[in-house]
Amino acid sequence: MTRLLPGRLHPDAARMHEAVHEWCRSELRAFFSDQVSFNQFLEHHVDLWTYLTVPVGDPDVIEATCELTFLFLVLDDKHGGDVPGSAHGDEGLSFRGDAKASWSVADHLAAIMHGGAADPSVPFAGVFQRLWQRLTRGMREPLRERFADCLNAFIGGAAAEVAPRPQGSHPDFDHFPQYTRTSSREYRSFEEYRSVREHSIGARYLYVLHEHALGIDMTEVLRRSEALQRVERTVVHQHLLHNDLLSYRKELLAGQRDNTLAVLQDTEGLSLQQAVDRLWACAEEAEDDFLRVRERILHSSLGRRGDVRRYLEQMWWMVPGSIEYQLMSPRYHGLGYRWSGYACGEFVLHPEQTVLVPPPGALPVVPAWRSFIRITPAPGHAG
Repeated sequence: MTRLLPGRLHPDAARMHEAVHEWCRSELRAFFSDQVSFNQFLEHHVDLWTYLTVPVGDPDVIEATCELTFLFLVLDDKHGGDVPGSAHGDEGLSFRGDAKASWSVADHLAAIMHGGAADPSVPFAGVFQRLWQRLTRGMREPLRERFADCLNAFIGGAAAEVAPRPQGSHPDFDHFPQYTRTSSREYRSFEEYRSVREHSIGARYLYVLHEHALGIDMTEVLRRSEALQRVERTVVHQHLLHNDLLSYRKELLAGQRDNTLAVLQDTEGLSLQQAVDRLWACAEEAEDDFLRVRERILHSSLGRRGDVRRYLEQMWWMVPGSIEYQLMSPRYHGLGYRWSGYACGEFVLHPEQTVLVPPPGALPVVPAWRSFIRITPAPGHAG
């Protein structure tokens, strides 16, 4: 799957995992119609993505980052279709196809980042405000401003996948295009799809939080260095492509076709296997570019800076950590799914679960998280 596997796990992952799931029970249970669907949501173990992609850093920042990720996945489920474990139970909170509701939430979250009060009638507002205050406490102002910009790109990107930005929306979204593509058949090309999806699935706000967890602020050096900007772009592209490949089953079940494989089939007339091959060629090209540019920076005068070296090490772990989570994720492959540890082979997509058939002679990756992760609800929280 990638030359960079296996990933590396944060040494405090087991404790953070328990703490973050307890936070979810306190803050997110209300967004689910029943305990069963909430327990299924927790079984996705989405916090594992952060422990694998940020294996070094401040546990307090990493915990809050996980909690924000959980919140945004609930928001994502409200825009998407119904699959087991998604936050779809409360129809009063569903944004699917509802441009007004979707952009209303986006506008309100943007206002909170400018010091506005959380309106209790706006879904997610109070939880988001508490997380925003917790995460920005102690942040240097340039990093805080970049964090807000990247969050707006993510939130606005998610809303733009539902409907075009309406007149009168929050000025932070003025740079968003006036069009949207809600189906793969509406995109004119793969390149156009990628330019739109980079806002949402790219999730650059996480990169800022990773810097915060490491105690560095790359805002100014990123602004000056085209090479470092290119490193970030290649990691974003890899994340988009790997996510679209390994989440394809989930999106098919949900009736969604905002996915590289669907776009390539619909805009270029490719078969599914041809689309997979094309996607993987793009992913390998992005990985080659990442390794080449990263190595060049490390051997330059810029690469002698301690913060730059820590940043490049963090970018390195982003790639295998993200893939490892996506390979094991019950969110993508079905509740109760157990990853065998193989990173290549034939993926057979069944409605219940993915089946991965490894090629003869393949060796499994040894997942670092197997020592503590559970694919069952925590004791005392059964449905």
